[in-house]
Amino acid sequence: IWAAAAATLKLVLYFYEGGSRRQEVLFDFLKTYKGTVQSDAYAPYRKLETDQYHNITRIACLQHVKRKFLEQDKEPDARKIVEMINQLYQKEHEHRTGYQGWTIKDNLAHRKQYAPPILRKIKKKLLSLQAKPDLLPKSQMAEAINYTLSQWKAIEDIFTKGEYYLDNNLVERYNRYISLSRRNSLFFGSHKGAERGVILYSLACSCRMHGINTFEYIADVINKAAKLPPNTDRKIYRDLLPDKWKENRSRI
Repeated sequence: IWAAAAATLKLVLYFYEGGSRRQEVLFDFLKTYKGTVQSDAYAPYRKLETDQYHNITRIACLQHVKRKFLEQDKEPDARKIVEMINQLYQKEHEHRTGYQGWTIKDNLAHRKQYAPPILRKIKKKLLSLQAKPDLLPKSQMAEAINYTLSQWKAIEDIFTKGEYYLDNNLVERYNRYISLSRRNSLFFGSHKGAERGVILYSLACSCRMHGINTFEYIADVINKAAKLPPNTDRKIYRDLLPDKWKENRSRI
């Protein structure tokens, strides 16, 4: 199961194609997309940074970067890198967009002030570690350093907008619901069952993001959808997704 989350709209989309993790599944999903994708450095995601996908900007996930060094918690240099990454989070958490009048524009100005010096320190430390003569090319530390430096621009790009997240933990959190459900139902039963299942997961988790009662939502949408004639415009169905549904209900 693949997962995507629209942080601004508060919608989660799970999609499935025969259980495949082939990059073609991802590229087909994003073929008409214009915007930003935040991800780890999985090879297919890295291709989104090429000229072939000029309508897409990929930004990195700082938690995936940090995890590479957390796995080496007995190494002083690894702990130092983690400490510097945490400084970015500490500065970010000084304010929260939407609270006490803090705007996205304010957040961008704040990021432009605090992020560059910290990022420079991190990069300088990584380059000094990479240049050490005793660093084994295939060591865990070398892998973590190369992983981070290879996507440095995608890391810097996180701080070019005020609304970007520092990581894609949002998707990680909602993927846990898939994992939890496996305790109750190990299998979908068929590929068609999986295709239907991810639709329900998408709706249920999107409802959760909006604080909507899923049963109430599903019951209402089924009743409304049953009254729609064949070949109804997709825009009508778009209004039945949790974000628009909640907005319309609040007007009643």
